[in-house]
Amino acid sequence: MVGITWFEAVTYGAWLDAQLRKHHTRLPSGYGLCLSIEAEWALAARGTQGRVYPWGEASVRARPIAWATSAGRSR
Repeated sequence: MVGITWFEAVTYGAWLDAQLRKHHTRLPSGYGLCLSIEAEWALAARGTQGRVYPWGEASVRARPIAWATSAGRSR
């Protein structure tokens, strides 16, 4: 998802938690609902290999990028 604020995400989390409780849905033992912190996002993006960028060591300027248009063609 993009384009939502932190406050909207927190509100959604609270709503989802209330819905689960209302319908007596239980999460597995040791699990809970929360927003990911920055370090968790970084680990998910970069992996456990310690890469500088999610795609490896080269900066985005060193990689050619093909931007797709809505028609499915590259610019």
